[in-house]
Amino acid sequence: MSQVISAKVSIQIPDNFELINKEDYQKLKRESTFGRTWNLNDLRKWCGNKSPQWLKENFLENPKYSREMQALMDDRYLVHRGSKGSPWLFKATKMQQFLEDHWSEFNW
Repeated sequence: MSQVISAKVSIQIPDNFELINKEDYQKLKRESTFGRTWNLNDLRKWCGNKSPQWLKENFLENPKYSREMQALMDDRYLVHRGSKGSPWLFKATKMQQFLEDHWSEFNW
């Protein structure tokens, strides 16, 4: 004869933690920009499939943002090699923050 023992377990969750289901967690990981590097096509997708020309005119080569773009280059968050292929590389989190900061200024 087997015995069934039931026990109550209580787990304390700190206020600064949030429980989410595994599917939502996997989706967040896939969509996260943390630690990622973008090329120009990745940036285009993030901006709603705008053309490379649009990206250049609106911020990458726009004189209005030249100091910010240069600062990103100086800090190696933006790399522009000026060669064929994929000459642009971006630190995704830094570029995403730039876009958030200037969202209303672009000609969407």
